[in-house]
Amino acid sequence: MNDLERLQLLESRIKEWVPSFEVRFKNESKFMKLLGKVMFFNKGFMTNFITTIGTKVYFPNRADYLARPLDSFRTLAHEFVHVYDYVLNPVGFMLGYLFPQNLALLSLFAILAFISPYFLLFLSSLLFLAPIPSIPRKNIEMRGYGMSLKVEQWSNCPVNYIDWCITKFADNFVNSNYYFMYPFRESVEKELKSWLTDSCLQDKNVAYSEVYSILHQ
Repeated sequence: MNDLERLQLLESRIKEWVPSFEVRFKNESKFMKLLGKVMFFNKGFMTNFITTIGTKVYFPNRADYLARPLDSFRTLAHEFVHVYDYVLNPVGFMLGYLFPQNLALLSLFAILAFISPYFLLFLSSLLFLAPIPSIPRKNIEMRGYGMSLKVEQWSNCPVNYIDWCITKFADNFVNSNYYFMYPFRESVEKELKSWLTDSCLQDKNVAYSEVYSILHQ
């Protein structure tokens, strides 16, 4: 099985579990172009990052997705985890991923200041728009990057490369890529290393066992 066939098999397996799943492309989406402007703090949002919203996975462009099927497989495996976690608990997933920045919506209660000036106190909730660490977002992304690590390990990559991956993946937790979601590198690297066992194969999320099966065919 070549890399493109493996990628296509992964797409079909995800579709079996999640019928509404789709791979889409940011450069073909008006919504993603608008979101890219909102994500001003992440300069590579449109060109370097894959974004999953619900059961839709957005890659930067179709040409690169097909031209680099091995890289696309690795990334789609990561996003498979997010897609299925969302399916298992859509409300919890969305609220957790956006927490605590979503608490800034409480500021809308300030429009009730005509009833009482005390409602203006809700404007203080705008402080939640600051890059406050998010444990729920960290936990969600840890499951995704855990998959990324397992793909490399199940592909029999050398130990020194696995160690490099742990360092590289940890960068995404502590920098602006995910709005500084968990700036405690030592803790992140320790948690990533815990994924080097195969306990994820018993996880309720079928993504891990499905990717393992594809890589061992």
